Amino acid sequence: MDRRFWFAAIAAVALLAAQSNQTRPEFEVASIKPFPHPVTENSMTYNAWMSMARSSSHGRFELPMVTLKGLILTAYGVNDFQIVGGPSWMDSDGFDVVAKAVGNATYAQMKPMLQSLLADRFKLTLHRETRELQVYELAVTKGGPKIAPTKAGSCIALDPGSPPPPLGSKICGGIARRFYELTGYAITMPEFLDNLMAIVGRTVIDKTGYKEKFDVDLKFDPCTTPGGLGGASSPGPNSGGCADFSAYPSISAGLQEQLGLRLQSAKGPVEVLVIDHAERPTKN
Repeated sequence: MDRRFWFAAIAAVALLAAQSNQTRPEFEVASIKPFPHPVTENSMTYNAWMSMARSSSHGRFELPMVTLKGLILTAYGVNDFQIVGGPSWMDSDGFDVVAKAVGNATYAQMKPMLQSLLADRFKLTLHRETRELQVYELAVTKGGPKIAPTKAGSCIALDPGSPPPPLGSKICGGIARRFYELTGYAITMPEFLDNLMAIVGRTVIDKTGYKEKFDVDLKFDPCTTPGGLGGASSPGPNSGGCADFSAYPSISAGLQEQLGLRLQSAKGPVEVLVIDHAERPTKN
């Protein structure tokens, strides 16, 4: 075969690699500083990190006291139970992360930049797999659902061009999550399942067939859930730990009693991120 062909092929591969490196989304500047104390993870810290990340705008990304696992959650949009492997410090070492992108990038546009940052500074490598794991199926109880379509005018739809609504207003869409309560107005079943999965620590498959938007105010004992308080000694609203929530039902009983829905164990395919390698970050 003509040697000129091989030289041309090698040159083409090198050019594609160079172009790939040039077009990889990256932050303009980024700072990662170790936090001096161990960080405790639970569903509430995961939720707080995700909420802060989603609020990133105008090209600025900032997360304080976040673990590497928390950064992976925000960069790849997965739940903690979908992350497999990795070093032990990934769940306890905290970092203060501040990064700036060129222009007015949104959170969605900055997620690939965060993935590049993790690869560069934490030497993170991972791959995706689909595994057969324990899941939950959410179905309607024999008595029927106790949720009803949201009534017109019962909540306020946010308008970016208008002044913010009064404090305490019922805002359409999205769910507020506290230790022991999920509250939302005009939400969809997928939005509800996203929050439920973080609490029960498994993928939840929708078997309800419910398509309408609905309101929810679900109270439960967080100390009975894998993704609840993260430990019986965690403080509650009155600093009494799990004793503060003993009057509430388990998440399974709460779903049945308050929403007419039931969780049923099953097995199903779940996509996971397998951590192949990670190192503590290089200095700024």
